[in-house]
Amino acid sequence: MSQLSLIDPLSRLPAVTAGLETKLNRLDLKTIDDLLRHLPTRYEDYRQITPIGQLSFDQLGCIRGRIAKIGVRKTKRQTLLIEATVVDDSGSLPAIWFNQRYLLRLLKPGDIVTLYGLRRPLPALNYPFFVSGLVESQELAPIYPTTAGLSQKRLRLLIAQALDLVTLADRWPEGDPDDIEGRPAKPRSQFFRSFHQPTSESILPMARQQLALEEIVLYALQVKGLQRSRVQREGRSFEIDRPFLARSSQELGITMTVGQRQAPCEIIRALAKAEPISWLLYGEVGSGKTAVGMLAAAAIARAGWPVVWLSPTVALASQLHSIIAPYFQRLGYESALVSSASKQPSTAIITVATQAIFARRPVSNQELGLVIVDEQHRFGVGERQNLLTDSPKANLLMMTATPIPRTLAQTIFGHLQLSSLEGRLPHQKPVITRAITDEGRFSAEAEIARRLKAGQPGYVVCGLIDPPTAVELLIKVGRKAIRQEESRWRRLFPKSRIVALHGQMRAKEKIAIVGQFRSGEIDILLATSVVEVGIDNPQATWMLIENADCFGLATLHQLRGRVGRGHQESVCYLVSDKPSERLKVLEATDNGLEIAEFDLKSRGPGQLAGYQQSGLPGFKLADFSSLAPWKRGFALAEQILEEGLEHYPDLQKLLQSRKEKGDEYLASLE
Repeated sequence: MSQLSLIDPLSRLPAVTAGLETKLNRLDLKTIDDLLRHLPTRYEDYRQITPIGQLSFDQLGCIRGRIAKIGVRKTKRQTLLIEATVVDDSGSLPAIWFNQRYLLRLLKPGDIVTLYGLRRPLPALNYPFFVSGLVESQELAPIYPTTAGLSQKRLRLLIAQALDLVTLADRWPEGDPDDIEGRPAKPRSQFFRSFHQPTSESILPMARQQLALEEIVLYALQVKGLQRSRVQREGRSFEIDRPFLARSSQELGITMTVGQRQAPCEIIRALAKAEPISWLLYGEVGSGKTAVGMLAAAAIARAGWPVVWLSPTVALASQLHSIIAPYFQRLGYESALVSSASKQPSTAIITVATQAIFARRPVSNQELGLVIVDEQHRFGVGERQNLLTDSPKANLLMMTATPIPRTLAQTIFGHLQLSSLEGRLPHQKPVITRAITDEGRFSAEAEIARRLKAGQPGYVVCGLIDPPTAVELLIKVGRKAIRQEESRWRRLFPKSRIVALHGQMRAKEKIAIVGQFRSGEIDILLATSVVEVGIDNPQATWMLIENADCFGLATLHQLRGRVGRGHQESVCYLVSDKPSERLKVLEATDNGLEIAEFDLKSRGPGQLAGYQQSGLPGFKLADFSSLAPWKRGFALAEQILEEGLEHYPDLQKLLQSRKEKGDEYLASLE
């Protein structure tokens, strides 16, 4: 078969059938590049065999022995349990699988097997070995995110085939040093092999650094390309109607600080000039970013041009529209909500929209004056650029609450105009944060009971929707799940109205639940981190986050921002197995930039592989753990553009491919 390129579809691989391609598409894998960058979340080490007699409890490892006997039975919960007695020279133990009846055909007494898993201190089951996999070869095995009907073995075989068939160009700008921080001494294919077929852990840091640098270079090329195209655009100027601006500020009905009034003034003055602006507004959760956006939208509407306000989900867009619609109605302007359920383009001058707007013309027969992007990291460069292509004179205002260290922001966003909203609105009190263990749960629940009795609703956040399966328990020991916790909280507070909210629900159901929570019909919202952004209930005064140590600091800071949005004192409980320095930082400060600086200093080089919980959404390896790769990536992008993209065929093809895909790969922070 002829060699393949990174942008070729997966159907070009000999082993990919139509059915298999559908399963791969569920993981958003469509090209060879997507497949090669589908990186392991972890590795299982099959290289070291531990004698049964020397096994430690709760430590993952491999055993090898002879099956003395094997049988099947059901647990009290009717779970199918396969149990085999495995013997070696040092002893014997029961090995256990759940719901895998096919093993009775595969394994027979007398077979020699190698098993990966861990032993648990459970006397009732004779201290069993929970098996997570049968080992075929002694290796460092990658474990990938997968989907129904797609096994780890099949994924490994597909990736191995792609590595054998793909052609990778290795050219970087001339003079780029040949070391771990620069151009690889080995071909790029070797770095991909390091992740997917590792021979040792020692090569992983170098491979991670190189592929992270590529992600940054691709991002920087897109940003710099947009920056150059923007210079050539012409905008439209208008006179600022100061009496109207004063009225629109009064109609907000809130008291803003001097600093919080300064940001909209800066932005509106820039909007009035004859060149389109691209502005990034950073503000803490609850700092008034929405109010700034409303004032900017009002100024543009007054000048006679339509505004599109992008929100990442239907639930958040619906909530945003319910907040801003009365405001603009008081000012004399019509607003509309556009989602996947909308039949016609909006004819209103203010349109709140989800990503569904990219599939249709947003505003009938009119060029936009302003595009506002809420939680801007949820939208790709290409998506936003499509709107600006249709409306070349439009201005762009992006808003984020993601805490970014100042030095890093200056590098990544140096081509943008920046405003920062410091602190919370004057009527909002700081949120008291308490990091507790299970020993402190009783006092926390007593405080929650007091607040519920006073009519103050709140949140309980869990990292999982469903309880871990028996096999997943090997990795997710002690993790709380919504379906599991719901019954416990109902027993704890039988008179409270408790409702679950998570990402598996339909959009209409989520919208209804958010509306009920805001209107006071729900006392306890039991949710995943889906409530991290956008949900605004000023009456909510408490939050309890289970397994807080499993969340990134940025996520915890965002979650905490869901309370303390009204006039009453609020509290956030961070529950973990043991106290940690990370959680103590959240106790000590509510300043997102300080938290980000701590994260930057403490996290080191990041994970060897896998997806980051915090950092840049859409990037698989690049993160905020170091400023140096970002400076280097932007410098390399500048050199590449000076020499000409045609000299870098791989990068050119990848950029074109991502443009054609609507930039699904890079959910950019540009």
